[in-house]
Amino acid sequence: VLTDQQPEHAAAHYHFGRTLDAHVQRGKGLKHLLKAVSLDPQNSLYRFHLAHSTIHAGNPDLAHTQLDWLLKQSPANVDYFCTRGFAFRQAERWDEAEAAYQDAINASQTSTDRARALKYLAQTIMQQEDPQQWEVAWKLLERAWALHLSDPTIFGTRKQLAEKLGRSIQIDKPYKLIRERLELGDPITVQVYRIDRAKGIQVYYYGVPGWLPWVEGGDEFETSEQIEDVVVQSIDDEGNLRLLFPLLEKTRQMGLEPGRCIDAVV
Repeated sequence: VLTDQQPEHAAAHYHFGRTLDAHVQRGKGLKHLLKAVSLDPQNSLYRFHLAHSTIHAGNPDLAHTQLDWLLKQSPANVDYFCTRGFAFRQAERWDEAEAAYQDAINASQTSTDRARALKYLAQTIMQQEDPQQWEVAWKLLERAWALHLSDPTIFGTRKQLAEKLGRSIQIDKPYKLIRERLELGDPITVQVYRIDRAKGIQVYYYGVPGWLPWVEGGDEFETSEQIEDVVVQSIDDEGNLRLLFPLLEKTRQMGLEPGRCIDAVV
């Protein structure tokens, strides 16, 4: 291991710590990330990932030490505010978590960042399991969804909250966008995820000769108890439009002709 050969090499400790966190267990890289920061204390990237590792290792106080330093260097960094909110959530310090996410919303310069912070704030409210606050969370998620239709985690969180509220999710808007893109002749591909408990997530790409979501190659997905879910996400060639949607029933309601289909529910 390079960290044994060069124990004073900050980057080696950083990358090894990140590898342990990513591929072994979150929090396992803490020792090496601490070493990296001690060797290069002015490195914001090292401190940021140390903060994440300490949260997962159950030491949010150390995370706040890093985040305080980072926010002094970059007081409008959305990632830092979101990480602070995450640390407070892990400690169930709800008011402080909500305040951190509100800071992230206020600091956001892009619709993607603002949508992400709105989603995290909504999830924090949902996590407290107070039905009287679910409507507040719903409005936050509606704002997030309007800003960033491409984020599947916003879609999933909205679906989860809709079930709690006894509501159905309107998916007409994504379908209208897809129809408009196709009518304009914009190139669209379909990104298909197969989630298999044994093999993890497998991704397939298909060209779309006709109306979405009917795609070529659907028969490659065989019925299997191992396959927990199959979802389809549409994207243009530059990745600008990403939309999750149920496949069969809604499409039939729109009067679209089926080709080969992938049976799936989002």
